[in-house]
Amino acid sequence: MGSHQPRQFLRKPDLSSAILTAFSLTQRGVGAAKLFASRPCALVSNNSTLTAKTIAKRFADGGAYISQERIFLAGEYAVGIALKRFGSAPMLWLASDEIGELAEKMLNEARSVGETAGILICRDRTLTMEHLERIVNAVRCGAEVILANPDFTHPEGENVRMETGAIWSAVSCQLETACSPVLVGKPETLLAEEALRMLGANRREVVFLGDNPDTDGLTAQRLGVNFIHTGGRNGFPLAALM
Repeated sequence: MGSHQPRQFLRKPDLSSAILTAFSLTQRGVGAAKLFASRPCALVSNNSTLTAKTIAKRFADGGAYISQERIFLAGEYAVGIALKRFGSAPMLWLASDEIGELAEKMLNEARSVGETAGILICRDRTLTMEHLERIVNAVRCGAEVILANPDFTHPEGENVRMETGAIWSAVSCQLETACSPVLVGKPETLLAEEALRMLGANRREVVFLGDNPDTDGLTAQRLGVNFIHTGGRNGFPLAALM
């Protein structure tokens, strides 16, 4: 990445460049609509429950239009990585109905713990102790793990929701030897690298907008692009950037 050091803007920046953004679905509105309409944009998200098609529709319902080809999601990409890594080898997965349906189409489900070659962990609100025990025992038998994202929680209003990192924490504490999963989402750069290739932009001309400096900011730093903290107490309001 050379000597270019990414920076976080302290004053209102010039958004004339290409944009990588980590908008959540709670931010689909006028600000997102203006941003998507005025500049080359790509959405990079640790979401592991929905597909790009669904998220594009939800943004469109809020008046913000972005094609699904410009949306890069941890869960959807994790399924693709599992296919590349394991092919037709037997797998287990934890996933939402939408991502689980995608996995069923692309992956070969293991019939037993002992034959499991790989495990895909996405956010699964139907998770049970039985599911966890099956995953733990498969890892103990040597199965590799693909983790959609390392987040322990994500915000939802005044509350938080458990994320895939919390699921992995519950699994890993039951293992006799350490196991490092393959990580897909931020702060790993895989999704953002794909987005940059799609945009075809020079990294010096790219700005990453995100509401989480720990993941979005670190991703920007690893990519060598500038970062703007949006939302929250310390970030720029999206409307102020337009």
